[in-house]
Amino acid sequence: MALTIKRVERLSKAGRYGDGHGLYLQINSNGAKSWLFRYQRGSKETAMGLGAAHTVTLEEAREAARQNRLLLKKGIDPLVASRAERSANAAAQAGQKTFDQVLTEYFKDQKAAWKSDRDRKYFLKTMERYVTPTIGKLMVSDIRNTHIEAVLKQDVPEFRSYPAGQFWKARAKTARALRYQLEAVFAWAKAKRKEYGIGDNPAKWDDLKSLFPKEKKKEVQHHPAMSYAEVPAFLAELRETFTVQRAALEFTILTAARTGETLGARWSEIDLSGRIWTIPPERMKTGVQHDVPLSDAAVAILKQQQRLSLRGNPHVFPGNGREGRLSARALAEVLSQSRPDCTVHGFRSSFRDWAAERTNFPRDLLEMSLAHTVGRRGHARLRGHRHIPNPVIGNRSRRKTCRFRCADRREHGSPHTKVGKACPSDGVRSRPFRRRRRSLECARSMCSKTSTPPSERHRSRWYAMPTICCFSSIRKRRRKMVSTTSDHNWATKG
Repeated sequence: MALTIKRVERLSKAGRYGDGHGLYLQINSNGAKSWLFRYQRGSKETAMGLGAAHTVTLEEAREAARQNRLLLKKGIDPLVASRAERSANAAAQAGQKTFDQVLTEYFKDQKAAWKSDRDRKYFLKTMERYVTPTIGKLMVSDIRNTHIEAVLKQDVPEFRSYPAGQFWKARAKTARALRYQLEAVFAWAKAKRKEYGIGDNPAKWDDLKSLFPKEKKKEVQHHPAMSYAEVPAFLAELRETFTVQRAALEFTILTAARTGETLGARWSEIDLSGRIWTIPPERMKTGVQHDVPLSDAAVAILKQQQRLSLRGNPHVFPGNGREGRLSARALAEVLSQSRPDCTVHGFRSSFRDWAAERTNFPRDLLEMSLAHTVGRRGHARLRGHRHIPNPVIGNRSRRKTCRFRCADRREHGSPHTKVGKACPSDGVRSRPFRRRRRSLECARSMCSKTSTPPSERHRSRWYAMPTICCFSSIRKRRRKMVSTTSDHNWATKG
């Protein structure tokens, strides 16, 4: 039976009287009347006070109960939200700052750390959805490990393809990324200790991992890829009908590029005369400039797009998506029409399989052709030479040190050059091999027409690397240039 104003005034017997939807009038043994809101999250039942009956009217109590029910619908604990609001009021009076205020200042200070506006918006949206309702109004100096645990273990409703359940389990990938972001926010706030008064980082994993069960590592799920033997037939099928989306997909396959790199390609990055596509660092996943040689088929696509290009649109493949380019799903939709079991990103794997099984190029060069990060300091130094051609000699040795004889010892020094001495031509420090030091300029002289070919003793396998995606092979005193994405078209020969 619903309560009325007159009934609330007449009731005097100790007990709880329900008004419906979780709202109760509680009368103590001493006759004091107050409002309660009862709710259940999981298996735990909680009673939350809404104020004394002589201060909060029946209508105000019903409105407060309704607001709490809305919070529960969003997966927010009303009691935690109420405590956070009180803490925010106390922080305002004391002149300290809440987590939301610190988060705003952190975002302004570290805004350049994100690569794109999309990543910045995702960061703010994730914080607003999962963190702000729980600890957003708490004083940053009062936040402890238990508060971070409450954020990561909160119950979340069903969302799109994600099921309802505990945040740490139902949204495992998002929850782990969020914890890492929280740790970064508190680390930044800790650096401003005097202003924010924060002590130890409450989101540090070393202090939190004991609160979460250790899970077994899941097997990595790779992108479904098409066999490289099927790629030529697929390209022939793709060329039967022309659309901008099909042209963009073919260009992606021919250059072994990522989807985002193709969709964001601009005419200012294309050099048709030099047949080079230069992707700037800000558009690369690794943050390093990537030079892609263009095959005849790729150049033909670019020339066709040049004739169809829209005035004022800088993109190679224009569309109706964001910033006047194709949407992120455009290429996937084209591929799903005939190959629903494959992904666009999988063509990079197809290229990698073809290069490994049908060519003899070293593994590191194949990884560099896909703009993957190659380890070890020596290979990192080689990655700095991106000009085409820019030969660097490799060999069969495990350390990938250079084997060659200098064409002009008088210019570059004796074969027993001291350790650490640099080549006088380019200033690159030489590398040791059997007490000998050789520089990159010596390697270039070996690849020239006038250079002396390697002796039989050193002739095993010789590679010249013009750039990240171009490879050269020197065998049996004869130089033969082979490019994985230009001269030798992997996607058409199979």
